[in-house]
Amino acid sequence: MADVAFLLGASLDQADASAPRVPLVGEYHRALSARGVSGYSWDRCWTDYRSTRNQCVAFLVPSAMLVEQTAPRRRDVP
Repeated sequence: MADVAFLLGASLDQADASAPRVPLVGEYHRALSARGVSGYSWDRCWTDYRSTRNQCVAFLVPSAMLVEQTAPRRRDVP
């Protein structure tokens, strides 16, 4: 669920980021089931997503605080 949580939390543009998460995670769960994953209930999937989402936030916030702005690089230099 880390990939799903990271995608939904950090990789979507502003318009997509406001979309409800339940249908998106539900679609992921259906895709897993359709590809033969068994014994992974929707409730467990949603719980795993929420837990992992919180871990992603805990990882991203300190990382973002450590980033420094630098001068733009010249693109015309080979």
